Amino acid sequence: MKKRNKVRVAAIVPAFNEEKNIAHILGALNEAGCVTETIVVDDGSTDRTAEVARARDARVLSRDHTGKGAAMRAGALATDAEVLLFLDADLVGITPSILDSLVAPLVWNNSDMSIGLRDRGPFWNWMMRHILPLIGGERAMSRRAFLECSSDCTDFGIESTINAYARAKGLRVTLIPMKGVSHVIKERKYGLGRGLFRRLVMISQLVRTELHLINKF
Repeated sequence: MKKRNKVRVAAIVPAFNEEKNIAHILGALNEAGCVTETIVVDDGSTDRTAEVARARDARVLSRDHTGKGAAMRAGALATDAEVLLFLDADLVGITPSILDSLVAPLVWNNSDMSIGLRDRGPFWNWMMRHILPLIGGERAMSRRAFLECSSDCTDFGIESTINAYARAKGLRVTLIPMKGVSHVIKERKYGLGRGLFRRLVMISQLVRTELHLINKF
């Protein structure tokens, strides 16, 4: 398969109060060979997320807190790169080579979308591949496709929306194992009570989106 020439890749990192975690992902992005520009969408943070991001040469879009999906769309609208690489801000263990592997299937035109699989161990990795919905925030896809499917999803249901769109359009999807990559869980970031509440909010948004998508595409 022939490599596509001069494909521009914009990394988009939605972030809400991630000053303690975001430096790691931005450091890896600065060393990745695939990334043309990095955009951090500061989704109404009340900490130093934006300051930390700017110090690591990211372009920062600051906005009111409207949700993950809306933040991702804001980042997509702020660039004209052909390929978008979406990444959560709280990743642990991410490396430049893993970032390049996420983008490679699109650069070589072997795939229309790639989805990173975090390292959850053999059982959960199998479940994510075969049973559970692929809701990981690490994925690459064309800007055109993302903008086409994301107009009415503002929250944590965005990955489910993208998945449904990919199935409906028959997109070629590549799963990329990300060995050693995890994330900072909500209970650790916010404390047990607040973290559990935010997790339940996320789950409710995912369920609501899945039900809404039954007849959408």
